[in-house]
Amino acid sequence: MNNPAAASAVKRAIIQSFLWSTVWAILALALGWWLCRFIRRRSLRIVARTGLVALLFTPTIYWFPDLHGGFPMPAWSAILLGLRRGDLGGVLYGVVPVGVVWLLLASISLAISRRRAARSVDALVDAGKVSFSPNRGSSCDDLILIDGARTDREGIDAELVWLSRNYPGYQKLRANRGHCPNRVVDVVEIRTPDGHHLEVMFDVTSTYAKV
Repeated sequence: MNNPAAASAVKRAIIQSFLWSTVWAILALALGWWLCRFIRRRSLRIVARTGLVALLFTPTIYWFPDLHGGFPMPAWSAILLGLRRGDLGGVLYGVVPVGVVWLLLASISLAISRRRAARSVDALVDAGKVSFSPNRGSSCDDLILIDGARTDREGIDAELVWLSRNYPGYQKLRANRGHCPNRVVDVVEIRTPDGHHLEVMFDVTSTYAKV
């Protein structure tokens, strides 16, 4: 473009468009972040929110047209521009960095969330007083014994501690009373992070109905 005034006007228009697009992106992030609170499963909520951040704020090497030496286009804008122009390269310039950043953010955020959850659950009981048998709770002959819990509440808290230590990132589905001869048993059904359903059986005879 040989006309300096026209080139300057184009640059101003592009910058204004970028700034308005950024404002709308921030508003979209706020709305999406709020909507994610309705996702019940915490891990999926974290994945969705990190995806929003990656999509809206990941820069690309796809530059704004006619803005030599300017600034890189955000990924979401590169994807939209590529789709509008039928430019597969532009779409890939947006999708690839978003995917990489999303994977990194989601992995780091999930790891931090699991560590925090484990620490908060461990705080429910006194690690110096409560201990567990080496059993896995797979049957009446393999009940997990809780030693050191004095009340029904402490027994339930101890169950959560055992589950968080042995199945980090698990999801509790339901808890029922089991049926084993001469024992009071809690059966906790969980879903492990890899999607398996398990029933874990705890012997709560010593704490049953104690307050």
